[in-house]
Amino acid sequence: MKSSTKGSKSLDNPVWFITGCSTGFGHQIARHVLELGYRVVITARDTEDIRGLAQYGDALVLELDVTNRSQAEAAVKTAEDHFGGIDVLVNNAGIGYFAAVEESDEAEVRKMFEVNVFGLCRMIHIVLPGMRKRRKGFTVIPIIRAAVAIAAVVTISVTEVTDTYTCSVATNLHLHAAKLRVANATRQNDGNKQCRRNQEFSKHNQILING
Repeated sequence: MKSSTKGSKSLDNPVWFITGCSTGFGHQIARHVLELGYRVVITARDTEDIRGLAQYGDALVLELDVTNRSQAEAAVKTAEDHFGGIDVLVNNAGIGYFAAVEESDEAEVRKMFEVNVFGLCRMIHIVLPGMRKRRKGFTVIPIIRAAVAIAAVVTISVTEVTDTYTCSVATNLHLHAAKLRVANATRQNDGNKQCRRNQEFSKHNQILING
């Protein structure tokens, strides 16, 4: 299911593809970049939650559940056909689950990892070929992917998993002389140590790979 306000392939301004736009960060990011004049693919599991965002600019509204690979592939293809490519992927879709460790439900924890980790990896895997072909692209992880709070004191986080994965993507692209900037907004201080050993970080913890 899709809807669009304009459909302007000819414009040179970057195309943003944002997951999880129904509420919170995703909703606000989508509105902000639309108001700045960028072309934006806004997605959510229920398009009724995001249809109102189209009034703010050149938007393509798509239904997307990041745990559904066929749906993700269809959404990316639709976006690329409509706008001519994707310049910025914002992996915002994510859920949280909090419980005492002995009370946590395995099914719920697995569901969280399916969305927060595998959903993120799935979107990068699908969008990356287009970015690699055009030799440019920018991926963003704007949310803290918290996992299970143990006894309200210790938090098991999947952030390290997503950090390591995006670092590996950056390293692979470097070896293939491609260009990609990976920005993880959850890391504003020390950053991922392993990634720091392999790549040069800017002061805002972004990886810039020059072809």
